[in-house]
Amino acid sequence: MKIGRYFFIKARRQSKIMETIQINPANSDHFKSLESFANEANKLCRKNGISPIVYGSLAYIFYTRDETIAINDVDFLVSENDFEKITRLLTAIPGTTYETTDYHSIKFFNNACKIAFDDISHYLGDRKWQSLEAIINEKHFELVDRETLKFVYEQGANNIPIKKDAYHAKLEKLQ
Repeated sequence: MKIGRYFFIKARRQSKIMETIQINPANSDHFKSLESFANEANKLCRKNGISPIVYGSLAYIFYTRDETIAINDVDFLVSENDFEKITRLLTAIPGTTYETTDYHSIKFFNNACKIAFDDISHYLGDRKWQSLEAIINEKHFELVDRETLKFVYEQGANNIPIKKDAYHAKLEKLQ
């Protein structure tokens, strides 16, 4: 179902609108290394049939243009069924290590950079969601739409007491 410029979709995506922006978060020096690592991981996944969807602070800054925040990691949504394949792909990048979690996520580290892959079905359940293609600092990513990002932050505010205030502040700027 087409709504405005986006398409409602539940699992895999159809063609989307492409947006291009340049961002310069508060920690721009670190972010240059981080976005390079995230871009390499994203490309490897896509080349091997996995379609990571960005959410979290990179999506937040895309929608709000709030460059006063720091982006300390890049968060992707994927199927947990792909974790093993992603691990094989990313540990082939020299210097990359990983750790599993008990909350449906796997984290990868390269130097001081961290990217996380979280299980889409655990984080979004059966919720219908939308996404869009974006070129951020000349790197191609697919992002959850604004409403889906708000949903994730609402869930975080309700379930992670220590981050409640931070999530509420982000939700205000996403309105």
